[in-house]
Amino acid sequence: MDLNWIDDLLSLTETRSFSRSADARHIAQSTFSKRIRALEEWVGAELVDRRRYPVELTAAGLLVASCGRDVSRKLSDMKSLFQPETGRRPTVRIAAGHVLASHFLPAWWRSGTVQLTQAHMSVYPANIHESALALIKGECDLLLAYHHDVIGLGLDTDAFEAIDVGDDFVVPVSVPAAGGAPLHKLPGSRMNPADVVQYSKGAFFHRVVSHILDTTPLTTHLHTRCESDMVEVVKALALAGNGMAWLPRSCVARELAEGSLLYAGGGSYEARLAIRCWRSRTRHDPIVDQVFQGFRRN
Repeated sequence: MDLNWIDDLLSLTETRSFSRSADARHIAQSTFSKRIRALEEWVGAELVDRRRYPVELTAAGLLVASCGRDVSRKLSDMKSLFQPETGRRPTVRIAAGHVLASHFLPAWWRSGTVQLTQAHMSVYPANIHESALALIKGECDLLLAYHHDVIGLGLDTDAFEAIDVGDDFVVPVSVPAAGGAPLHKLPGSRMNPADVVQYSKGAFFHRVVSHILDTTPLTTHLHTRCESDMVEVVKALALAGNGMAWLPRSCVARELAEGSLLYAGGGSYEARLAIRCWRSRTRHDPIVDQVFQGFRRN
């Protein structure tokens, strides 16, 4: 397996276009397509849904891309150990959940650091538990994570401080049926429960959905068809029609606008999440301090 194939797939997650990714990778489109096919053959699964435009990764593709990011990051970190520090720009290391890293962080970083041209960002996408651990161990400077008033991270506020930098909503969605209504709709019934793509137990969003179901005044009947701990995999499974799913609105905004996903329940099935930025109170770096204060002002 050629590591360039992983970089090709990661490029495709950003551009969602074979031609644009080929241009970005400075290779012919035919060569790029062959390399994606080679990666699919090596993995033994279809990674790209070529029937959709713009193209989308399959559930297997999302998993491979996530693993690929981690491999690329670790190789880059290893390489940096042997690189001279002279002339390198100060780096702000940010751990963030996969959804926030893809759908919130790029514009957020730009808005908060527009005057800090010397700052360089290194992103560590991980689940919320791994991200929090990275902050505790000093492996990142900032942690970007969802926060729910009832479901906290459990970080020691004497050791870490936080500011809210945005918000998002967890909403129930489903693909449309032939008549235009949601194919899978809440609340379901005893005789006809709503099919659902759930989050694995232990995942942050599993706890959010459990809280929604515990607090809604409606009696809800669900039939779990499949589950995953990754938001993007849950989204892919829902888009394939396996059931309704609770997803951050930021990561399904385009699908909701296009009509490929519809709201599958009312407001009592939604939950607001704050987007919170954390840092250590004891470890200080001038650039990190400027970035954090810049976001506080925004």
